[in-house]
Amino acid sequence: MPEEYTDYDAFAARLRQLIREHSPKIIGIEGVMQAGKTHLAGRLAQDLGAVLVEIDKCSYKNRDPERFQSLPDELPYSKLIDLDALNRELSAALASAALVIVEGICLRDMLRATNRTVDITVYVKSLSANTGMWHTEYDIEDYEGGSEVYEGFYKDEIDYHSRMRPHELAELVFVRVEESHRGE
Repeated sequence: MPEEYTDYDAFAARLRQLIREHSPKIIGIEGVMQAGKTHLAGRLAQDLGAVLVEIDKCSYKNRDPERFQSLPDELPYSKLIDLDALNRELSAALASAALVIVEGICLRDMLRATNRTVDITVYVKSLSANTGMWHTEYDIEDYEGGSEVYEGFYKDEIDYHSRMRPHELAELVFVRVEESHRGE
């Protein structure tokens, strides 16, 4: 079972301890869309003096918008990422820094496509401020039970969570409580 933290300072202290013990080259930050991966990864990169690689910045949408517009709708997330660009970004980061933080959805699949793996994995879990619930757990159960059909990016995320169980296999989980939207 991963260790869960809600306090950034306690989380960062534990991560620093793991870094001292294991001398990782790549720390992976994963979770569902809008969970807070990019924010956490940026803060950690700054605090740890690491280089940050954001998988979404290697998407065709960001790198080649014209090509992105020509792609068929409902392509899996992995087909929307320029893997050559991701590979170049990772190679440059690994050549220039002792520690690289890579963040994105379907992280292990994306790294496997570049023949890389993470040394330490952090999962970002976003809980509802109103209910305190993690909705993704129910989505995974519905997906696995066949009671719910998902499409697009979200289907890829749920399928990835069902296959890879990143929320269970990470060394650390950082729990972020979403801001409440009541009364807006």
